[in-house]
Amino acid sequence: MSFVEFDPPAPSRPVVLASTDNGRLAHLETPTIDPTAEVNAKTELGHDANALFGHVAMTWLRKTRPLSELRADVAADATKKVDVKVLLDGLKVGHRHLRQGLTLSGAVNGDSIIWPMRTSAAEQLGARLKIPSAAVGYHLEQGEDDLLAESMTRALGRRQIADDEGGGRPTHFLVRGKQTQTALGNEVQARAILSSRYAVLDNSDVVDALDDLFRGQNVEARSSHEDWNGDSLNFNLLLPDTYTEKPNDSGYASGVTIANNEVGGGSVRVEPFLFRVICVNGIIWSRTGLELNLKQRHVGVISPRMLKAQIAQVLDRALPFTAQIVENLELAKQVPIPNLTATIATLCRDMGLPKSTGNNWAKGYLTEARTTEAFRGTAFAVVNGLTRAAQELDAEGRRNLERMAGNILMPRNQREFDVRWEGIRDRAKTLSRDEVNQYVTIAVA
Repeated sequence: MSFVEFDPPAPSRPVVLASTDNGRLAHLETPTIDPTAEVNAKTELGHDANALFGHVAMTWLRKTRPLSELRADVAADATKKVDVKVLLDGLKVGHRHLRQGLTLSGAVNGDSIIWPMRTSAAEQLGARLKIPSAAVGYHLEQGEDDLLAESMTRALGRRQIADDEGGGRPTHFLVRGKQTQTALGNEVQARAILSSRYAVLDNSDVVDALDDLFRGQNVEARSSHEDWNGDSLNFNLLLPDTYTEKPNDSGYASGVTIANNEVGGGSVRVEPFLFRVICVNGIIWSRTGLELNLKQRHVGVISPRMLKAQIAQVLDRALPFTAQIVENLELAKQVPIPNLTATIATLCRDMGLPKSTGNNWAKGYLTEARTTEAFRGTAFAVVNGLTRAAQELDAEGRRNLERMAGNILMPRNQREFDVRWEGIRDRAKTLSRDEVNQYVTIAVA
């Protein structure tokens, strides 16, 4: 998609990203990595403006690592995983006599398996058999594994099975297993029971695609904020200075936030974000009508090569907008907010956020105000408080708040920006104290 609705501000140098037919990332300025080089703390922010990652404060750079290291860890974990298609005919659920838990047995290519099921897999099977997850959890908590196994096996025998997406009764399930070390030794456990139409895109596929894109240009991106348990993977990717379409002294830099789930818990997501170099508070941006991020469901036909090409296209479209969101942040520093507590309450109401988030937002504002005293009482400080609150949440919660911060800051032009904040201030004036207290009870000034 071309930029038909909005032309981003002209960068100070040529656009450095372009997707190509083979899914590689075209890059006009290729720095050379010296693996022995160290970044020295030379400025008041603790970073070296001449370094490859000179825009990142040393406090945070030390908490990152090369994407290639994450790739190696994810690849090693992938060797423990095994997928099988289990026919519904003869599929049975049993229970373990010596230990609590269920087992899944069935036919696989003329052979048979008997795998212990993780609780999450049992809940997935229960959902396909129209057994509520609460009932599955209750039986397992009460140690009534035998009753649950009998109920599931009867449901399988009656073909009491929910339709696959797209219609039609399934003939088999995709069972995702993993070799796991237990007290009884190394065993393969069923970690997910999924539709036969489930498209496998593993964490290793996602990380491989990203690493190949950047290493193909002799650029080593760095991973931060990793949240990985072997099934789901969330992390931020910090990009070198040459991928930042703005002056390096602006106080912000570009990155990409990535999420994937291998066991039916979510799509592959690749979203551009902007972060403050002194604290790595992030803002994920999007724009109605422009495809600035990737959300690939695990359905249909999708290959790692296709994924790599999609990621390249997203980066090509999105990163040139870095300059605009930086400009909007600068504009936000000039927007006075006379009633901060009511403004936070208004935005919480607009975005459907609970009081707990509103209070964390207020705390985030007060925390960040210590380092941005000059901008206290401005729209910039309000948004900065939200991104600070996001840092206290898990990966999914953090991304949700960072998306909201991006939505607040992504009007198309200054007029839209001014109109949006004028509306926010006007709505804040109308809130009574009781209405404010529904969303935030911590006063900020």
